Amino acid sequence: MTTFRPPTTAIALSILSICFSISAEAARKLALEPRMVEVKGEQGYAGAFGAMDDARGQPIILPAGGMFLRDRAAIAQAYGG
Repeated sequence: MTTFRPPTTAIALSILSICFSISAEAARKLALEPRMVEVKGEQGYAGAFGAMDDARGQPIILPAGGMFLRDRAAIAQAYGG
């Protein structure tokens, strides 16, 4: 039986980078300007929303993992809900 091993940080970041590149390419085809806003832990959501508020246009959030479900209460609080 094979034991599941979670990816290392380097592998996870590589996968995230590839996913962002693919999403960014698709966004540009739709005349959108992609930007990555990194969140480090539950306390980082308020800063991320602040960065989105400071940017031009209207943000579209593309969840990049299970942390969005896990941190849904922190996200709602940071967004003002």
